[in-house]
Amino acid sequence: MLPVAISIFSAGIALVALMVSYRLGSRSARASERSAEAAEASRAISQRQLENSVRAQEAALQPYVWADVRPRDDGQILTLVVGNSGPTVATAVRVIIDPPLEQIVPERMKQRARRVDERLAAGFGSIAPHRTFSWGLGVAHEFFQGSDGPPVPELTITVVGEGPSGPLEAVEYTVALEDLRQQSARAVGVALLEPVLKKIAGSVERHARAAEAQSRRDAEPTELE
Repeated sequence: MLPVAISIFSAGIALVALMVSYRLGSRSARASERSAEAAEASRAISQRQLENSVRAQEAALQPYVWADVRPRDDGQILTLVVGNSGPTVATAVRVIIDPPLEQIVPERMKQRARRVDERLAAGFGSIAPHRTFSWGLGVAHEFFQGSDGPPVPELTITVVGEGPSGPLEAVEYTVALEDLRQQSARAVGVALLEPVLKKIAGSVERHARAAEAQSRRDAEPTELE
């Protein structure tokens, strides 16, 4: 009887050991699977970070081309300005303005505005970094018929072009000219010196003419008595 009991006990121990081994093996397998999944997720995150870093570097090297309608520094003339604020040269740049400038400028400026529209439609072969182009559109007060006048149309501006890393993402935005109606017309920057410089230039010119006249008189022969 004792040998049978020992055999049963040994078999029970072996079965328990087998069950423990199986459970530990299952846990180990699941742990290995989780480790593999974590490694794959880490690899995917690293790949995305690398791709984002490359895209960020490429974007940082792309041109940033824009267009705006703004008062000139003297505050009197509205101008269209196109520029590149990025670090590299922009090429094949086109600026589309809707409605065309010809439809919003004062009557006397329509022919000039038509030429500007044509120039924008033809595009720019290249715009160097920090380069700007500007065109006068007319005296600011001619756009706004008093503080209670009819609203000035909004302009939808679309800018497209190419950079060293390929085509630029098309940018579209609205310029609300009505926002300029009550803007101060005071001169800023170098324009503050323009009246003074004109006075100085006029004074220098008058003195130069006087000196030239005096020089001619001194060069004339005198009559001998």
